[in-house]
Amino acid sequence: MLAVDVSFLAVPGVNPNLVQSQPASQIITYLSTLCAMGSLIASLILANQIQVLHGENVDGAVSELWSIVII
Repeated sequence: MLAVDVSFLAVPGVNPNLVQSQPASQIITYLSTLCAMGSLIASLILANQIQVLHGENVDGAVSELWSIVII
């Protein structure tokens, strides 16, 4: 998703330099890029937290994920 957003911004018609205001498609694409980056960072933090707490114990990791989802 992140690669698609960045490549969409690279299209010349989406990012006009002559117009002072940004089109809605460009703003939405920037927001989508930020959300994708946030999702990646949250996934890395969650994976690190589970690895530290439960190591190689798969059952403990699954129960931790379910407890996060239920909250």
